[in-house]
Amino acid sequence: MVASTESSSPLVVVIGVTGQQGGSVANALIDSAKPYRIIGLTRDASKPKAKAWTKRGVNILQVNISAENGSSIIKAFEGADVVFAVTSAGDLRTKESEIDQGKLMVDSAKAAKVKLFIWSNLESPAKWSKGQLTAVWPFDSKAEIADYLRESGIPHALVPAGGYFSNFFGGALALVKQPDGGFTLTKPCPATTVVPIVDIPHDYGTYVRAVIENPGMGAGSELLTGTMISYEDQLAQLSKFTGKKFTFRQVDREEWYKVVNLTGYPPQFGDVLYEMYEFTSKYGYYGDKDVSANQKAAGVTPPTFMEMLQNQKPDASAPSVVIIGITGQQGGSVVNALIRSNRPYRIVGLTRDASKPSAQAWDQKGVQLREVDLPPGKDTDVIKAFEGADIVFAVTNAAELRTKEKEVAQGKLSQYLKP
Repeated sequence: MVASTESSSPLVVVIGVTGQQGGSVANALIDSAKPYRIIGLTRDASKPKAKAWTKRGVNILQVNISAENGSSIIKAFEGADVVFAVTSAGDLRTKESEIDQGKLMVDSAKAAKVKLFIWSNLESPAKWSKGQLTAVWPFDSKAEIADYLRESGIPHALVPAGGYFSNFFGGALALVKQPDGGFTLTKPCPATTVVPIVDIPHDYGTYVRAVIENPGMGAGSELLTGTMISYEDQLAQLSKFTGKKFTFRQVDREEWYKVVNLTGYPPQFGDVLYEMYEFTSKYGYYGDKDVSANQKAAGVTPPTFMEMLQNQKPDASAPSVVIIGITGQQGGSVVNALIRSNRPYRIVGLTRDASKPSAQAWDQKGVQLREVDLPPGKDTDVIKAFEGADIVFAVTNAAELRTKEKEVAQGKLSQYLKP
């Protein structure tokens, strides 16, 4: 299916179309029984992900959401019936920069006379705790932008993103495989803590679509996303689904810092996450809002946690294998062998140019591509590329590196593979 080109179809501008939330929104609108024209905004229109959207009828515009590009943002919003807006705290790094970007999008939408502005907001731990929890700035900033949006007077709706289902399988929040073949989930909160879980790429966009299409939604509405489920129930269902052992490990603040530091994240990230979990366990991810009643009123039935597991392809509990040099002979041979194996594997292929036909061929076979160069000095990129991996296959190319010193230096980057 592709986006509509009919001028009579509603025009929806999706910010961050190559990201998880934006991409999910675009997919949901394309899959809708109703036609939509879609404009996707991205910082780099040359990336394979951006080009893939053009093949599905999405008009890709390269726009960086920054103050110096204010006129370009307004122009991109002009004529829009709906704008879906999201920010990435990981990219912006500070509360102030995220708030500035959010306000810029709101001001631009107001200037362009957008009919409906949909914001991916979150609750404020600082407000709910009356100033006791102040470290969770990625939540507080989005809540402050929501306040600014309300004050702006433009028609708007809120669609907060629940906890990412994918966090089980990669990054600081992931399950950790144990020597006995089981898995442990470590958190600084009780196993009974209830959280909303959303398969963002698969399901988040359907909530946004419901706000646009369903009776009683639209301007002035808020739709809470996700299936509410405790950590202990999540692990019980994972065990039932995979036949493997899953255990929960609660740790104190000091031990939590050690867990986060092992992932390569900066120390302050431990504070953000610790207080996020404290907020969720004490006050609720959505505060005291009734999630079930909210979703029922919107005519939305979220998938169950088990249904999310069943939607994962390949099996989300399968080992994750990172292949360096996937377009080369050795890397390509390794991938072929894993694909032909009777055992399931989640495969991530690293390449310097993901737009090459040889790389895109792997993408079509279900391999997740990451565009990463591995020269010395790119420590952060290497850490991020290896996150969540059970296995890394590494190879160097002496003919390309030219000298012994360069080849040795590149090989030593494997020290950033965290146990």
